[in-house]
Amino acid sequence: MRGLICVPHTGFFPYQFVVAWTQLLFHTRQFCDQLDFRFVGSSLIYEAREQAAEHCLKEGYEWLFFLDSDMEPAPDTIERLLRWDNPVVSAMAFKRMQPYTPCFYPRVEFDGKEAKVQTADDWAEGLAEVEGVGMACCLIKREVIEQTPKPLFFPMPVLAEDLGFCKRVRDAGFKVYVDTSLCCGHVGTQTITDQHYRKYKEAIC
Repeated sequence: MRGLICVPHTGFFPYQFVVAWTQLLFHTRQFCDQLDFRFVGSSLIYEAREQAAEHCLKEGYEWLFFLDSDMEPAPDTIERLLRWDNPVVSAMAFKRMQPYTPCFYPRVEFDGKEAKVQTADDWAEGLAEVEGVGMACCLIKREVIEQTPKPLFFPMPVLAEDLGFCKRVRDAGFKVYVDTSLCCGHVGTQTITDQHYRKYKEAIC
């Protein structure tokens, strides 16, 4: 099994990321025959992701895992995502600021000019098919990169690089999933998890 981890960044790495990154590498190398990684510095996130996808194809990797430099994944994150054997699957993540909304979307309606994005409000634990996910902690199989028209990550009107990518891969016939049993912390002044979102919802309801 050959895999590539890509970390898009702007040159800043919180200590929570560094600790989690070290543990993630140690764990993943125990079951992955060849594990490589690239830190791609770019002020344009979609360019960094596009470069990683091109490198994945060029070097013959079986999967590409995106991990943003402000995330705090569990050590077994990649192993658990690979077990699902899905074309695109993301861990659950939440925005860093109130209302801490989850970064996965059951429905994304886009007509070329306007978008209507449904944010998840509640969910069962496990694997769920969705129409959009963030790319901050997301695993993509090689065949998705091969068979989806390029560019993969260039933003569409009112759709950022992550939801633009999800629309393209779904149009190419692939499905997008989120593992709601696996939460990747989002590092800000505090690390945001599902507990912050649930407490916020309880406080306003």
